[in-house]
Amino acid sequence: MSVPTAGTTRYLCPLECGWHHDVPPPSAERIAALGVAADPAARDLAEAISSVAKRACLTEAEWTERALCEHLATHTTEQFVRTIQGLRAEVAQMRGAGSVRPDEELLSPGSYEVPPGAEGRFSPGFIDRINQRRPDEEPTT
Repeated sequence: MSVPTAGTTRYLCPLECGWHHDVPPPSAERIAALGVAADPAARDLAEAISSVAKRACLTEAEWTERALCEHLATHTTEQFVRTIQGLRAEVAQMRGAGSVRPDEELLSPGSYEVPPGAEGRFSPGFIDRINQRRPDEEPTT
């Protein structure tokens, strides 16, 4: 995959087939390519510039959505199902692993430690809140 120009936003295919859609950084040339113009009802220069920016943003979003939809139409249902199954397996594996600290020590889910010396920056109530089990979590034993 080629390296995009600095400032480019790259949208990757969620099925990881290698396809991507690049949106170049904003520039006068890009606005001209998008074919947008200032709102004729703009009352001053700032409002005119704002209208161009807004229209360029909306046009860019429409082009990006169209490109992604056209590309996704080239994939089969089976490819989508395989990707979803793979993602579900990854999520299940990650949920079972617990939280990993920078020193690679595993913590059980729902048990977070405050770094030494940082106790004064976090209130006990905050630590209690982040250690509370979420409704969708199973109890740990």
